[in-house]
Amino acid sequence: AEIIKIIQGKAIVFTSYRDSVDIIHQKLVEMGIAAGFLIGKAGDTGLKQKKQIETVQKFRDGTYQVLIATRVGEEGLDISEVNNVIFFDNVPSSIRFVQRKGRTGRKSVGKLFVLIAKDTIDEAYYWVGQRKIKSAQGMGDKLTKDLQKQNDVPKSALDAYF
Repeated sequence: AEIIKIIQGKAIVFTSYRDSVDIIHQKLVEMGIAAGFLIGKAGDTGLKQKKQIETVQKFRDGTYQVLIATRVGEEGLDISEVNNVIFFDNVPSSIRFVQRKGRTGRKSVGKLFVLIAKDTIDEAYYWVGQRKIKSAQGMGDKLTKDLQKQNDVPKSALDAYF
């Protein structure tokens, strides 16, 4: 919650657990920070789609400064003005890491805060995810080079083919 005091603009806080959503939301409200939450619709405590849409709209229009979200907020949100993304916990999936991170920096430079307690599963997840991201970037770079080589075929060779 202390991070929220020092950041500028809007923030999305990602957590993997609904219990964490409740705790973070309660703490922010106690601090006087306008916050909403976005969780999936499964189970008795879930949010129906209509309520999810209302929550996202309130975040978009500035009613909420902070949106606390579970996995449901990782993709498909059309919110262009998010200045900060905070990972309350970590995920070992490089795809989910990139999706969470991608919620910021769309129209202007954004900031990413990753909360990690030393010698915990969150620290392990962070490093596993970083290795996967680096590996994926390497594969992407190799693919790009391979495609560029294929595109360097002389025009005369292409003409002879047809």
